Amino acid sequence: MTDSTQQAQSQYQQGVALYESRRYAEALACFIAARDLAPDYLDAHWNECLTRLILGDFKEGWPLHEARWQKNEGRWEPDPAKRGWRHIPQPLWVGEHSVGDASIAGKTICLWAEQGFGDTLQFCRYAPLVQAMGAKVFLYVREPIAKLLRQSYEGTGISVVADTEPLPPFDVHCPMMSLPLACGTDSVTKIPAPIPYIFAKNEDAMHWKNRLTSHIQQGFQGSETSKRVGLVWSGLMRSTNPLAAKMDAERSIDFEYLTPLLSHSQQGLQGIQWVSLQKGGDLPEGAGVLDLTPELNDWADTAALIANLDLVISCDTAVAHLAASMGKPTWILSRYNGCWRWLDHRTDSPWYPSARLFHQSTPGDWAGVVEEVIGALEMHNL
Repeated sequence: MTDSTQQAQSQYQQGVALYESRRYAEALACFIAARDLAPDYLDAHWNECLTRLILGDFKEGWPLHEARWQKNEGRWEPDPAKRGWRHIPQPLWVGEHSVGDASIAGKTICLWAEQGFGDTLQFCRYAPLVQAMGAKVFLYVREPIAKLLRQSYEGTGISVVADTEPLPPFDVHCPMMSLPLACGTDSVTKIPAPIPYIFAKNEDAMHWKNRLTSHIQQGFQGSETSKRVGLVWSGLMRSTNPLAAKMDAERSIDFEYLTPLLSHSQQGLQGIQWVSLQKGGDLPEGAGVLDLTPELNDWADTAALIANLDLVISCDTAVAHLAASMGKPTWILSRYNGCWRWLDHRTDSPWYPSARLFHQSTPGDWAGVVEEVIGALEMHNL
């Protein structure tokens, strides 16, 4: 190992410690120094990317975000033509950053969902912008979310193909999380936020309205004038990926931390009917939360249930993106060292005007977050 490599690793490790302490500007300086010392140091590129994004430096951050294609190959590759999506034979389109012809007028483009459901919901908003450039657009997504996106884009000319279906012919492609780069979102002020852009079907929403009403009539906590608040306390646990598993554990909340919130609503917050949106979540006996999630078959069902709620309170998971993209008031409970997409400890989100962020003040402090949520509910007279 050369001296410069050792120095680069030292700078990188210092940057990681500073990042985890939310000292982002100092962390950024360390990652840049590590990258300068070792230009092929992929982790330095990647962490510089995340730091720039959380600081709102989209101009430099989104190009660096393309480093994700080499994340498992151990080397930063500056040439997009050599990155890891090459199993798709059609050319990659990333706007002016494309290799070759950047124009997509008259072409068919596949915008494909590369990561989780939350990422799909956040970045599918760019499809109309790509369509406005003269392209015929279709989204290629995982099957459980296809119905929801089809009904949301119905009548727009944007089609949706599930990953269980054959891919139709297309000329170029773009992974959804490259769309901010392709569409020139080089500052926070340029985030497209035409909310809502995800919609439940009226007949589906009416079905869930009737289901909620029937439970009230059967004597479940609440009344027809109660405020209905959806609750999510855990994200998907990815046990096969150690780094992802660590993040999943940090963003999820043990249900016991919500006990003061539920108890306070019974004693001091009048008229709240709590509704679980947590698929696969075991509710303790007598929790006072209505759980209809066994009847939720896909994301379209979840959207229809959310359409009947007054507020959604969620940890940082896909349901938060769904509720916020529907324009529903959404309170997101964030870990201390939050996700880059929520920016540096802001309480609002330029991605979702109806969202509000509640951050841990110290690592693991969910009790403090819940206390802040109780105060906010009291203030809003819920």
